[in-house]
Amino acid sequence: MSSDLLAFIRWWLVMEVFGLVGLPLAFRLLRWLPDRGYALAKPLGLLLSGYVFWLLASLGFMRNTVGGVVAAMALVFAAGLWWYSRQAKEEGQGVREWLRAHRALVLATEGLFLVAFAFWAYFKAYNPDIAATEKPMEFAFLNAILRSPAFPPLDPWMSGFAISYYYFGYVLVSMLIRLTGVPSAVGFNLAIALLFALTAVGGFSVVVNLVASAMKQKAENEGRKIEGVSIAFGLLGALLLVGVGNWEGTLEVWHNQGVGSAAFWQWLDIQEINVPPPAQPSWPPRGGWWWWRASRVIHDYGPDGSGDQEAIDEFPFFSFLLGDMHPHVLALPFVLLALGLGLNLFLRTACASEDAAEGESALSLNAVLRRVLRLGRLDLLVYAIILGGLAFLNTWDFPITWFVVIGGYALARLISPPAPALRGQGVRWLGQFDRWLAADVIGLGAVLGLAGVLLYLPFYIGFQTQASGLLPTVYNVTRLPQYLVMFGVFLVPIGILLAVLAVDAARAGRLSLWAILAAGGVVLGGLLALLLFAAVLAVRAPQAQEFIRQAGGLGAIVSQFVALRLRNPWLLLTLLGLISLVIGLIGAYRRAEDQGRRTKARSWGATWPPVALFGLLLAGAGALLTLAPDFVYIRDNFGYRINTVFKFYYQGWVLYAVAAAFAIHLLSQRLRGMGRLAFGLATGVSLIMALVYPIKAIPDRAGNFAGEPTLNGLAFFERLHPDYMEAIRWMQTREPGAPVVLEAVRPSYDPQFAGPYFSQHAGYPTILGWPFHEVQWRGSADKLGSREQDVRTIYQSSNWNEVVALLKRYNVAYIVVGPVEQGTYGPGGLGKFRTRLGDPVFQQGQVAVYQVPASLGE
Repeated sequence: MSSDLLAFIRWWLVMEVFGLVGLPLAFRLLRWLPDRGYALAKPLGLLLSGYVFWLLASLGFMRNTVGGVVAAMALVFAAGLWWYSRQAKEEGQGVREWLRAHRALVLATEGLFLVAFAFWAYFKAYNPDIAATEKPMEFAFLNAILRSPAFPPLDPWMSGFAISYYYFGYVLVSMLIRLTGVPSAVGFNLAIALLFALTAVGGFSVVVNLVASAMKQKAENEGRKIEGVSIAFGLLGALLLVGVGNWEGTLEVWHNQGVGSAAFWQWLDIQEINVPPPAQPSWPPRGGWWWWRASRVIHDYGPDGSGDQEAIDEFPFFSFLLGDMHPHVLALPFVLLALGLGLNLFLRTACASEDAAEGESALSLNAVLRRVLRLGRLDLLVYAIILGGLAFLNTWDFPITWFVVIGGYALARLISPPAPALRGQGVRWLGQFDRWLAADVIGLGAVLGLAGVLLYLPFYIGFQTQASGLLPTVYNVTRLPQYLVMFGVFLVPIGILLAVLAVDAARAGRLSLWAILAAGGVVLGGLLALLLFAAVLAVRAPQAQEFIRQAGGLGAIVSQFVALRLRNPWLLLTLLGLISLVIGLIGAYRRAEDQGRRTKARSWGATWPPVALFGLLLAGAGALLTLAPDFVYIRDNFGYRINTVFKFYYQGWVLYAVAAAFAIHLLSQRLRGMGRLAFGLATGVSLIMALVYPIKAIPDRAGNFAGEPTLNGLAFFERLHPDYMEAIRWMQTREPGAPVVLEAVRPSYDPQFAGPYFSQHAGYPTILGWPFHEVQWRGSADKLGSREQDVRTIYQSSNWNEVVALLKRYNVAYIVVGPVEQGTYGPGGLGKFRTRLGDPVFQQGQVAVYQVPASLGE
């Protein structure tokens, strides 16, 4: 049996253990979900164990060792058992009875996890290289965390500092590497495959629970039928989430085959295919990474309308195809876990009626907190750990998932029977929210938001970021055709569902055009207010004043802003219409439910399950999230909306994918005859167009599965740089700690050497790694100081006293001299190290390592 297969089996077994660790907690916490949280137990157990491990290691109560990881897992498991045992006495049904009764669901969940994990591990074995794009940085972080004795971990690219980045995902991966004992170069690739599998299972879980909840509303549905149908649609949800691409793959084929006129491709204006089709078809097109273009279908321009500004529109399948272990990928399984939390809270709240506390106002702080705490103090604590953990995993995800969880709670309260003691106490807002309801929603949001931050306070204390406010989006809007290329596979079923719901509601007299227009006006007003707020903040900056002067004044900027949106209004109108329909339909459902309770008659709302509103919430949130970058973007070092489009569209994909799978189920239950046929045809064609990308890209990325497979991500490095690899192995044997190892400073994404090697491949801190990345992580270049020049001085200067002073300042223990250093600084000043420090402690080929004695300069 090969070492790679053994490593895979170890990882699979360890993740099953994490599933067992999380199962008692999931069974108690997610008890309102039809699957009791079984499919989410693995990410739940991993995240909670990781939190306990990180927190105790940060506070000095635990070491960053395998023993610490095991202890954290034991604590989480014990807490879960205690909590579960309390509930089991109340319910009378335990985990064993539930597992036996839902054997098909358990087997489907475990089968999906194993197949997805094995398939992507097999795929990674044919493109394992930890090289290019962001992999050097990610591998450096992972190795630095494995090398750090405690937390916060050492920054491998800026010695003397801790990592200033959301690094929790790398801590979780490091735990798996420690428990399985595999080399980090193998663990890196297994982690990518694991994330793929956990994300697929997470999408499966959320859709299974949505579908099962919807079907339970109908008495004619038997338990076995519900489970079988929900599994089928759960698999569809997993496919839509991580198994499809956008429509760019189909466009690549059409362009390559000469389909469409040159004018059409120029009008579509997706870079590299906005030129006339080739005279002779060939595949792959253009050579190289043709599949990269799918992550850049949004084409932005500079302020004067010329020149290209990059806009990243990555999506999960592309991420796993590329193989970067970036925070947005590391967070994916836990984003799905948070959506599961939101659905669980929705289902729990929808059937409840909250009473006001006797003898006090329903709007008092005590009454609000009492009602919020009725959700359960332990429940709220775990919710806060999970939501707060998303900020530590990928900060952008925290507010988005927080909004979905709080939005689910608000929707459930909106449609649940109001408590008799609270009726009539408040004034209505948009005819829906009473003041007491709004107070509870705000109260829960504040509790979860504040607790989510406080529980991760050790992280925030040392965290710096390049994000520094909002800026108005003046010169770019996404064109509707490009947006449809990106999200069309989801908008087809979501759009049809909204249309069917709207027609049903209008026929029942529950939805009016005026209500939709009013909702759209409120949303547009909110976006414009946000834009105005960003503009007011921006004009105070000196750079903004200069920009305004060069643009011809504020009037000229406003005129150009308006003119651009008048020329390209279609995406705004489409998404504004979608969001307005969602709001209108929620209001219509509430009115129908209110009337049904008063008259005891079957209302229009009864024809649709209440959980459909949660699907509408996901669709509306996805639309709002992807519309926002047309109005504002996060101010960062890039200077334009590249990163905001990236992060918002990425989460928009997740929300849309789950909503689309659920929409397909709802429509399959509602439509009959020609309507069902037309819907099936439209959805099938859009799905086929989305499947072209993975079908074409997988064999291309894997080199047609030729060559010798390996999960060792450094096998290529050992072939290309055997001397460096042997030096790193020697250092790892000699120095288990974290001494500062001096290497040449190379630019970010260095195409020539891709150094520094010791910090990347072994986690040893160096004076400075990739400078631009450090600027991004720390918000400015201030902390870098003169480090880059100081490294140059050490390698090039002939003034030994100056060199010694710098070596002492940065506490350098080893100096590396090899082809990278010679190519960067020239050979002229490198001979002094042998003269002054003696023979290298390691030498092979052109690579030498010199030790700096502690007594140097004394």
